[in-house]
Amino acid sequence: MAHKLGLKVTAEGVETEEQRRLLLSMGCDNGQGYLFSRPLPAAAFEAFFIKAIKQAKRSTINGFNCGDKIARTMSLAGAAQAI
Repeated sequence: MAHKLGLKVTAEGVETEEQRRLLLSMGCDNGQGYLFSRPLPAAAFEAFFIKAIKQAKRSTINGFNCGDKIARTMSLAGAAQAI
Protein backbone atom coordinates (compact mmCIF):
# COMPACT_ATOMS: atom_id res chain seq x y z
CA MET A 1 0.00 0.00 0.00
CA ALA A 2 2.83 2.40 0.86
CA HIS A 3 4.39 2.10 -2.61
CA LYS A 4 1.01 2.83 -4.24
CA LEU A 5 0.96 6.06 -2.21
CA GLY A 6 4.49 6.93 -3.38
CA LEU A 7 6.06 6.17 0.00
CA LYS A 8 9.19 4.22 0.85
CA VAL A 9 8.89 1.20 3.15
CA THR A 10 11.30 0.70 6.06
CA ALA A 11 11.42 -2.52 8.06
CA GLU A 12 12.54 -2.34 11.67
CA GLY A 13 14.21 -5.11 13.62
CA VAL A 14 16.05 -6.80 10.73
CA GLU A 15 18.37 -9.27 12.43
CA THR A 16 19.25 -11.97 9.89
CA GLU A 17 20.35 -12.20 6.27
CA GLU A 18 17.31 -14.39 5.63
CA GLN A 19 15.00 -11.60 6.85
CA ARG A 20 16.83 -9.08 4.66
CA ARG A 21 16.41 -11.27 1.56
CA LEU A 22 12.72 -11.87 2.32
CA LEU A 23 12.08 -8.15 2.78
CA LEU A 24 13.88 -7.36 -0.49
CA SER A 25 11.78 -9.94 -2.31
CA MET A 26 8.67 -8.27 -0.91
CA GLY A 27 9.78 -4.88 -2.23
CA CYS A 28 10.86 -3.31 1.06
CA ASP A 29 13.11 -0.30 0.43
CA ASN A 30 15.05 0.16 3.66
CA GLY A 31 15.74 -1.60 6.91
CA GLN A 32 17.25 -1.11 10.28
CA GLY A 33 18.28 -3.56 12.93
CA TYR A 34 21.08 -5.60 14.40
CA LEU A 35 21.98 -7.08 11.00
CA PHE A 36 23.37 -3.68 10.04
CA SER A 37 24.62 -2.47 13.44
CA ARG A 38 24.02 -2.56 17.16
CA PRO A 39 23.11 0.79 18.75
CA LEU A 40 26.13 3.11 18.71
CA PRO A 41 27.15 6.32 20.48
CA ALA A 42 27.07 9.36 18.16
CA ALA A 43 30.83 9.44 17.49
CA ALA A 44 30.97 5.72 16.71
CA PHE A 45 27.96 6.04 14.39
CA GLU A 46 29.66 8.87 12.51
CA ALA A 47 32.76 6.72 11.90
CA PHE A 48 30.56 3.73 10.93
CA PHE A 49 28.55 5.85 8.47
CA ILE A 50 31.61 7.46 6.87
CA LYS A 51 33.18 4.01 6.39
CA ALA A 52 29.94 2.74 4.80
CA ILE A 53 29.83 5.67 2.36
CA LYS A 54 33.47 5.20 1.34
CA GLN A 55 33.00 1.48 0.76
CA ALA A 56 29.70 2.00 -1.06
CA LYS A 57 31.28 4.45 -3.48
CA ARG A 58 33.49 1.57 -4.60
CA SER A 59 30.60 -0.92 -4.70
CA THR A 60 27.93 -1.80 -7.18
CA ILE A 61 25.03 -4.18 -6.72
CA ASN A 62 23.36 -5.40 -9.89
CA GLY A 63 25.11 -2.59 -11.76
CA PHE A 64 23.81 0.07 -9.34
CA ASN A 65 26.32 2.41 -7.75
CA CYS A 66 25.55 2.22 -4.04
CA GLY A 67 27.36 5.37 -2.91
CA ASP A 68 24.57 7.88 -3.43
CA LYS A 69 21.86 5.67 -1.98
CA ILE A 70 23.92 4.76 1.09
CA ALA A 71 24.65 8.45 1.61
CA ARG A 72 20.90 9.03 1.87
CA THR A 73 19.93 5.90 3.80
CA MET A 74 21.13 2.45 4.77
CA SER A 75 19.25 0.50 2.13
CA LEU A 76 18.43 -3.17 2.46
CA ALA A 77 20.03 -3.89 -0.89
CA GLY A 78 23.24 -2.02 -0.24
CA ALA A 79 24.01 -1.71 3.43
CA ALA A 80 24.76 -5.30 4.35
CA GLN A 81 27.07 -5.74 1.37
CA ALA A 82 28.64 -2.29 1.39
CA ILE A 83 29.55 -2.22 5.07
